[in-house]
Amino acid sequence: MMKFLLVVLIVALTVCCQKNMDEDHLAAVGNRKIKMVMESVHDPIIRAGQFESSQKLSKNSFFYESYFDNKGRLVSRNTFNLKAVLVSKIVFHYDKHGNNVESLVYHSDGSLSSKSVRKFDSLNRLVELHELDAFEKIISKKVTTHDSLGQRIFTTYERINSRLVKSLESIFDNNENNVANYYFSNGTLTLKETQTHDITGNLLETIQYYPLEGTPTIIRFKFDEQNNKVEEAVLKNNLVTTKTIYRYDSKNNLTETFRYGVQGTLEAHHRYVFEFDADSNWTKQIDLFNDRPTSVLVRRIEYY
Repeated sequence: MMKFLLVVLIVALTVCCQKNMDEDHLAAVGNRKIKMVMESVHDPIIRAGQFESSQKLSKNSFFYESYFDNKGRLVSRNTFNLKAVLVSKIVFHYDKHGNNVESLVYHSDGSLSSKSVRKFDSLNRLVELHELDAFEKIISKKVTTHDSLGQRIFTTYERINSRLVKSLESIFDNNENNVANYYFSNGTLTLKETQTHDITGNLLETIQYYPLEGTPTIIRFKFDEQNNKVEEAVLKNNLVTTKTIYRYDSKNNLTETFRYGVQGTLEAHHRYVFEFDADSNWTKQIDLFNDRPTSVLVRRIEYY
């Protein structure tokens, strides 16, 4: 995964609202292929008792332009500030199999900021990733090895105090399910995480164990027939501390979340209201927290 903040911001905005867009690809709901998506966050306002969205962008927010090729692959992403000045640009390159093999991050003046280089095996599995700064110095790297059972181990190294230090070790089974994660800080194990999946690859349970704590945290998940996550429960000492329920519309857009506390009382309710274009792709997503509007995500979509 890319670690640049601007990438994380737009990915978070998009993934939380539409499940069929990931970091590198976008699949349109309608028949036409998407060429460009412009996204911006606005404040909600009430006028004459009616809910509207401000024409201005929210304070301290950015707006983004994401361009896709005719195969639905993300080829570039531009980030602008509130004054519509370019902040950064990311360019994505792919191999003949559609794997994202290189990502280049540029400053607003066009100079290179950093880049990520990825290698894939014959099964199109990511086996190596290097993140480098503008001077080709490695910021972090991920490499693949295999254990005695043939399971793939993906190890992440981060540069700390001029040397690369192991920060994460992820283990994948023969079905490419991430079954275990080991997190390290300065060579010391800080968190062990084991995971189980169903036959379709959906994550059913995560057990987190912190060496300094005696009681593990268990997180359990449930999914519907469309593989949408519909429930997440967090347990400690066999007691459910929080439970979150998720609801979706017919297009698999997340529409509601309900979070309950240890006594089963409702602690938070998020509701997402959408507006759609003629191609059934959403152009506005309103976030309401406990029935109060908090933000509006607006998208302008161009098609091929």
